[in-house]
Amino acid sequence: MISKSILLLSAICSCFVIWKRNHAKGRVVEAVCGILIIGAGTGLDLAIMMHLPISPPTDWITFMFAPFYQPIVNWIKGG
Repeated sequence: MISKSILLLSAICSCFVIWKRNHAKGRVVEAVCGILIIGAGTGLDLAIMMHLPISPPTDWITFMFAPFYQPIVNWIKGG
């Protein structure tokens, strides 16, 4: 429980620093992107800590790019 709390606290502090520095310079898009990346990483870390089933990243990449390469593969196979 304490490690999850430390992870969440450090993620919140990191997001606060990223937002403060980038927002002050007018770089809101960069701040939001940084916060989203930290949020995704924190979410994955929490899922690993709670022993949730997580598919490997190669499955995610296949799922995202299948609509682009599947028609080409079908065309090559003649189907």
